[in-house]
Amino acid sequence: MLNYPTMPTLPKMLTSLPILLATLLAIACTSDATPPSLPTAASTQQPAATRLPSSDRVVAGVELFDAGAFGAAVGEFDAAIALDPDDAVAFFERGQTYMALGELERAIADYGEAIRLEPGEFRFHYRRGYAYIDTDDLEAAIIDFSEAIRLAPGDSSSYFERGYSYTELGDYPRAIADFTEAIRLDPADADVYFERAYTYGASGQYQLAVQDYGEAIRLNDGMVDAYWDRALAQTRLGNDQAAQADLDRIVELGWDVAELELEIDEIKGQR
Repeated sequence: MLNYPTMPTLPKMLTSLPILLATLLAIACTSDATPPSLPTAASTQQPAATRLPSSDRVVAGVELFDAGAFGAAVGEFDAAIALDPDDAVAFFERGQTYMALGELERAIADYGEAIRLEPGEFRFHYRRGYAYIDTDDLEAAIIDFSEAIRLAPGDSSSYFERGYSYTELGDYPRAIADFTEAIRLDPADADVYFERAYTYGASGQYQLAVQDYGEAIRLNDGMVDAYWDRALAQTRLGNDQAAQADLDRIVELGWDVAELELEIDEIKGQR
């Protein structure tokens, strides 16, 4: 059985700058809009600098998030939501922060509220799908990724994550189809080739797995997991010399191969 690694981290956590700019532009262009109500009583006695509009609170929260001050960031997003309960971006960003804190249920709830307020924003569906993966609710994740794909069919990440979810559920044909579409949209992504290679191997298509691991390595020569799993696939195909070459390369990259050698010996014993 191929050694399945931890799910690759997304290339980057989705940045909120485009959403924030759109929000600020909408506020600036709506000249006849009523300014958001400010809290009363004690809060009105605070210095003006502390009484920011909701969009400014969101910007401040994102800055704190980027600085790693997650608790303080949550406080800013709380304040933004109190000022404007219909601010979808504030809910989304607070969800992002809860994800960083490992509070997955809270993150999912905030993503859900953002989706309720702005159902046409594909990133909201995508991020909730990613959170569902982390809670092992793969069926729910697939629903969100499917909606993200419907809203933004040119985004490869949604196909990638839906493909991963299908692989975890053992639905290899659908997983391969999603990875193939992700590769069409972004042929320079080594991680997608790696995941499709794994899925080919899991479904017994070892030669196709070897080819995709080769593409992943071509794009990222230091991808140890690709050498590792290709060595196992080559061994299953009886290509012991090629497997040894991959094993040697892993050693060159500074990794211990004792566990891999045991797996290779076990496969050879099953021939």
